[in-house]
Amino acid sequence: MSQSSHPTEMIQDLLDGRLGDEARRIVEAHVDGCELCQRDLAAIGWVKQTLQTHRDALELPAGLDERVSEALSRVDEETASERRPSPRSLTRRTALAAGVALALTGVAVALLGRGRGRKPALVPDEIALDYRRFVETKPPLGLATADPKALEEFFASRGIDFKTRVFDLGMMGFHLLGGTVHEVAGQPSALFVYRTDSGRIVICQMFPGRIDDLPAGVEIRQEKGIEFRIFDRGGVTMVFWPEGGVVCVLAGDIAREELVQLAIAKAEAAEELDRRSEAY
Repeated sequence: MSQSSHPTEMIQDLLDGRLGDEARRIVEAHVDGCELCQRDLAAIGWVKQTLQTHRDALELPAGLDERVSEALSRVDEETASERRPSPRSLTRRTALAAGVALALTGVAVALLGRGRGRKPALVPDEIALDYRRFVETKPPLGLATADPKALEEFFASRGIDFKTRVFDLGMMGFHLLGGTVHEVAGQPSALFVYRTDSGRIVICQMFPGRIDDLPAGVEIRQEKGIEFRIFDRGGVTMVFWPEGGVVCVLAGDIAREELVQLAIAKAEAAEELDRRSEAY
């Protein structure tokens, strides 16, 4: 299997243990050398694991697993009945696999939402799901703009009652696309989006809360008196830090250290603005 031929339609089967020995070896060999498929595998696998981990607490819809498996099996049977599977058949199988991943993501977001405000330990999962959903579905932004001040004014006009800090990070290779009002853990969130020079997406969110409400057992860094907590979920890295009574988080699937340094730069810039404001 060449690097240009990605086994997208078989990744779900690999995770579900639905492949024969030979097919499994071929797919695993491809995934081992393909960063794109590694990200797909990690993302879909993490969503499935999230659902499994919170199955009892979040009351998954009855029969969800069975309905997903039946849908995949139907398309598999239709494709297998063809003497030579057509591109259309393979496209349908790929689309269904992608649809299943997005459906699972949507279910997980909705279920995690039931615990908002009561389950702060789930906030990193919620943020990672938000990121995956945004990257996959590309929902419209409330305001598309590259102007940080215009975006801060937009948030204030839409009921965000805390100070938002939006920066132009173009000199660092991160270009502001705009933002929208969102929600994290039952609290209003200012969400804004950056795109890298290579086309990768990084999302920043600011929402009321305390960094101490986040779960333990993660990497913690101290930089100039600011505490940063770093999480990894299904190929998504998240860096949380406090800005007064607000929690900030950057989420993305770029290089981990690059994201950490970007978070540190934003936090230090916000502190510098606060110091200047206090001086006047």
